[in-house]
Amino acid sequence: MRTLLILFLVALVGVLPARADGMALAGSEWGFSDVDKRFITFSADGKVAGHAGCNRFFGTYAEDGEGLSIGPLGMTRMMCPPADMERERAFTVILQNTSRFEATHLKLTLYAASDKVLTTLKRRDFD
Repeated sequence: MRTLLILFLVALVGVLPARADGMALAGSEWGFSDVDKRFITFSADGKVAGHAGCNRFFGTYAEDGEGLSIGPLGMTRMMCPPADMERERAFTVILQNTSRFEATHLKLTLYAASDKVLTTLKRRDFD
């Protein structure tokens, strides 16, 4: 019985994600709140898409362990009130300045290269 348990655990380790926290970004969607339009979706093919508050954006990302780079980003070009445009600019700057992340099932924290917290997002597509 003990041998079977050890074999099971060894087999299980072989199928676990490489990340220590077990959370990969592919297939997930993150935002600020239910009333805030801003969000980002990470696809399994290395692409991101989302809404920055006024305009939609799209681009690429690379995830390597805890390392994360987002961009370059392209965007639609609609005009919105100045306050919305500033929030949009701030969000896209945060995304493009991200160098690492920490994620749980419900929370994504983005960090700058200096290890400063840039923002924390909530999972929008959890089950």
